[in-house]
Amino acid sequence: MNQLTSGDIFEGRYRIDRPRLGGQGYLARALTGGARVELLQLAPSFVRALGPAKNFAHSRLTKILETLSRADTTAWLVVEHVPGSTLEQVLERDGKLPAEVAVMIGIDLSDALVGLHQRGGVHGLIRPAAVIVDPDDFSSAVLGFAPPDPGPNPFRLAESEGSVPTPAGDVWALAGVVHCMLLGETPPIYGYPSRDLVTHAGMPPDLIDFLAACLAQNPSDRVTSAHTMRDLLACSRANSLRPGAISAQPPPVEVLRPGPMPTVQQLSAPGVLAPSAVPLAAPRVEHISIPRPEVATTSQRRWIVAAAVIAVLTLAALLGVLML
Repeated sequence: MNQLTSGDIFEGRYRIDRPRLGGQGYLARALTGGARVELLQLAPSFVRALGPAKNFAHSRLTKILETLSRADTTAWLVVEHVPGSTLEQVLERDGKLPAEVAVMIGIDLSDALVGLHQRGGVHGLIRPAAVIVDPDDFSSAVLGFAPPDPGPNPFRLAESEGSVPTPAGDVWALAGVVHCMLLGETPPIYGYPSRDLVTHAGMPPDLIDFLAACLAQNPSDRVTSAHTMRDLLACSRANSLRPGAISAQPPPVEVLRPGPMPTVQQLSAPGVLAPSAVPLAAPRVEHISIPRPEVATTSQRRWIVAAAVIAVLTLAALLGVLML
């Protein structure tokens, strides 16, 4: 990659601010208007595949502003800058996403691919690092661009290595991104030979079918249309992820309602004892005798006082003898 530094002017229209996060490209500003953009140096085949999508507007796709082919055989892609975190960063932190969030993002991005392919463009660079998200609001995910990492790439069809990007390759790559969001790991680089190998504890059956169809190892069994991929995800959300679809319905509760009250005539019928015929026994009250405390008589009180006086006088006399 041709090295650019802060302050350099690129193609006479953009001023370089700094390298892009991860060193893959540059953040820059347009000299006219000051809009923030990203500059990516790519293989010429990728830039040519994106040419028909120039200025294509979709709320879930970063807008392509320019595709540049230079005399030194290098090619550049100029796209609008979308702030946020990459899905790759979020997955490194959280491992995986709830199924309903992964499906929502998959539907939004596949819809962007439908529009891109209808215009004759091909993305060719889809992977978690190319998806821009707001970690606090996953409903605003945007499909951006990031150059591929060197080495084996599970987001690129194995049979298309070295060839030009294709719409089928975009479907494979986006299905691989959904796989990462659901399971927290990249898909097998050659795909799944059968549905049984996709089975994962807790995953709704419709999502297993989706991954088996879009990541099938056999090309003849594989979904290659972004429109079909979007519909499969939409059906999965409608069937497996609708509120209450997984939880079992509680059994109906039988409500017992009181019948009509019987009349006096019905209760007075032969064999039925009417309430008025039941004699009420008077409550039995037992009389309990509580003993009264004994109270001393007047004569008894006089003897007690006299005895106390004699005792006091005797004690005083003894004390007087002892003091002599």
